[in-house]
Amino acid sequence: MGRGLLAAVFVGMLLAFRLLGAGSVRAIPPLPSSFWGMVTLDGAFLKAGATIEALIDGTPYAATAIRLVGEQAVYTVNVPGDDPTTAAIEGGREGDALQWRVGGTVYPLTSTWRGGTNTRLDLAAVTVRWDADAYLVSEGDGMVRAGVVLGAPWPEPLRVPYATRPGTAGPADYVPVEGELLLAPGETAATIVVTVLDDALDEPDERFTLTLGPVEGAVVASPREARVVIRDDDDPPAVALERREYAVDPAQGALEVGVVLSAPSGKAVEVGYATADETALAGQHYVGSTGVVRFAPGETQQTLEIVLLEGNEGPVTFTVALADPVNAVWGTPRRATVTIGRPPPVFLPLVRRR
Repeated sequence: MGRGLLAAVFVGMLLAFRLLGAGSVRAIPPLPSSFWGMVTLDGAFLKAGATIEALIDGTPYAATAIRLVGEQAVYTVNVPGDDPTTAAIEGGREGDALQWRVGGTVYPLTSTWRGGTNTRLDLAAVTVRWDADAYLVSEGDGMVRAGVVLGAPWPEPLRVPYATRPGTAGPADYVPVEGELLLAPGETAATIVVTVLDDALDEPDERFTLTLGPVEGAVVASPREARVVIRDDDDPPAVALERREYAVDPAQGALEVGVVLSAPSGKAVEVGYATADETALAGQHYVGSTGVVRFAPGETQQTLEIVLLEGNEGPVTFTVALADPVNAVWGTPRRATVTIGRPPPVFLPLVRRR
């Protein structure tokens, strides 16, 4: 057999071997990206057993539990890589950003997935919150001060967004604000001031809310919202009848009696009323009446009507009195006298013609 033929046979066998063996070659799974280190929150080690999760785009791909080594809280986690031969995503890919969720709270620290690496990553975070979950202020105080505090000093500057959200109190009761507090490295507290507006209305206590936004580089803890209660400091209005005396002709058919408040109120006001006989008799001279007069918030005047009966010369009298005010105090007068009688005839002088 010639050299040329031998060479051809050898090349053919080599090609056949490669073709036959190609179907049995499998892709090598990517190596995980491993992380380990200590875990702290506000400068203190966490308790053993808390779960640590590695997230990519919000999806957890690995989890472990904190364990104690001496007094230190430590963790080790292997974040798998994604198998490129499958449609499903099983883990990280080169350059993927990793977030870390510790005990249900996402820490501000991020890292990068690199296959086959073993990286020390100490997970540390600081909390930011309001210094109280509620603040009480009188509307006459003019302002409310609210504090923002960190759980521990932090070596980096932090910008803390905050805002107000209306409740039963609105822009007529306080000045809405939205802004950012800057805490310098090492600072652990700052204060915001919200202007409270005074008015002359007797009204229920009102509320609005202070909120903290997401803080880059820190964990927003509870209370992340705080209620502000504005306590009213205005006296209730006085309620009274408009006049002390009324003189009416029964031919009018009805009498309107005015009931007034000394000032507008932010509350609904009620007051009862009733008629009472003197020399006039209910059912003979007028129709006796009892009831309740109601003022909506902001209203200061209402009327009640009393029906008069004709056929009486008079003069006769009865009274109208107020009783049992709600959200109001007594003014004067509380009682009025009504005189029913026909006016005396008018005599014109007789003019004689000459």
